[in-house]
Amino acid sequence: KNLSRKSFSTGCGNTMASETIEVFIDFKSPYCFVLLASLETIPRDYHCETHILPFLTSNNAFDRPANSSDISRRQRMALYKLFDAKRYASLQGISMLDSGLQVDTEAGLYGILWMNKNNKSKTLHYCKMVFEQAWINPHPNLSIHWIKEAIQDCGIETNGFEDFISELKREDNNALKGRGYLNEARDVVGVPCFFLPNSQESFYSQYSLSFVRKRLHDKLLFRSKDVLPDVTCAFRYPEPKIRIDVYGMPSTHRKRELQVRYRKSHGLQHYNRNSKAIDVYIDIKSPHAYLAMEMSRALEEDFNVDVNFLPFTLPIGNIYGNATKKAKKATDKSSKQETRNTTQWKMVKYGYKVCRELAALQNTKILGTPKVYDSTLGCIAMIWASNFGRKYLDDFLDFTFPLMWQRKFNIEDIGEVEKFLVSSGVPIENELLGSFRDYAAAEGLVKFKSVMNQAAGIGVLGVPTFVIDGEVFFGKEHLSLIRLKLSQQGLGLNAETPIDVPYLWRPTSSDRTGAIESRI
Repeated sequence: KNLSRKSFSTGCGNTMASETIEVFIDFKSPYCFVLLASLETIPRDYHCETHILPFLTSNNAFDRPANSSDISRRQRMALYKLFDAKRYASLQGISMLDSGLQVDTEAGLYGILWMNKNNKSKTLHYCKMVFEQAWINPHPNLSIHWIKEAIQDCGIETNGFEDFISELKREDNNALKGRGYLNEARDVVGVPCFFLPNSQESFYSQYSLSFVRKRLHDKLLFRSKDVLPDVTCAFRYPEPKIRIDVYGMPSTHRKRELQVRYRKSHGLQHYNRNSKAIDVYIDIKSPHAYLAMEMSRALEEDFNVDVNFLPFTLPIGNIYGNATKKAKKATDKSSKQETRNTTQWKMVKYGYKVCRELAALQNTKILGTPKVYDSTLGCIAMIWASNFGRKYLDDFLDFTFPLMWQRKFNIEDIGEVEKFLVSSGVPIENELLGSFRDYAAAEGLVKFKSVMNQAAGIGVLGVPTFVIDGEVFFGKEHLSLIRLKLSQQGLGLNAETPIDVPYLWRPTSSDRTGAIESRI
């Protein structure tokens, strides 16, 4: 208690304690390259050190098929990630090429181990040099000879470097997979990956840096009271332009007085006149889509835009395998038609872990579903509700999303779907459309398949996905970049419209769970 009071009153954290963060990278990962600027902010803001470690990944996803039209989802995702990394690299002034895709990074990764052995403090500088060679040079050369020159440029001798590599290969075939760090405790399945040895926690992807900073903040390891646990723009800029700790918008109905005032002052009588449309693809069975809803609606509060929610269902079983709650506990999993492997289970568990923590910040709960649902009926119900107007769609989503993630909604049961349409104020009988049940079996199914085909055509790979002027942003972590682009286009509703919203988002609106419960 005394330490806590002293830390906050003086503006400094616990200078007696420190933390080590292990960061697993591979030079063929474009996200790892863009992440470097953010890694420098960790020891700058907190009493900790980063320990960079190698993790050799496969680049099979980038192997082009003989028939260019035959591209798997994995390949499409890999190509999207490359495009996405380039998008953020450009904000850092980096002109990233495609040259790093097929480069052999083995010698460079052994160089990380050599740097750690001789002078760990210069490892980050060495990594910058190798990344620039791999991704900025149109003809990258990561031969042992070039790697030795890069090490020497860092002021480290290279005598015995080849022998060092040979010895590691003899002793440990997994030397480039963490030298024994690839175990159950760390659960490293890809890069970048952060591991906190003290708490034995692993965090995947560059966006998880917010969780790492939050853990350090909770331990009072910040160097100044001005340090914020969540700085999303640190991923985009070496020096963050805007830092916002808590940002949220009230969720009472969407097009508020501020936007009405804007339209009146500019003589805009019609609702959609001169506003920009943003398509947001969501799925009721996705916790990520659920947690992005209010942040998506906040775009309408701050910018002259109209958000159009569209349904999209992802074949989870094809990506993460099929499993049920009982199958996971059964001794004979094959009898329960379990198709999920160990790596898939790790990714699913991690996904729920992240969602639960983000949900807690939004005063809600995420409970894992008992099975992998087919959400086609829920998607058709979205289309049905939207036929009556945006308000009806909003009410239906507000009503069903929380129930889905409290295990109170079987989205495959048409009776329950009808029940919750009625409970949220959406009629299930209409003179023009007929009954919802008939609509779901015919016209609604056709319209949903049309929406899915359109989504596939523009490159939608999952939810939530935002599409603005044909540009695709997969994941709510891109909302800050979306807001930046909207601001640059002059669509902000006032001069103080915030650009950057934190990944660890907290709403200011009151909890509506009780109101929903009372209507069931």
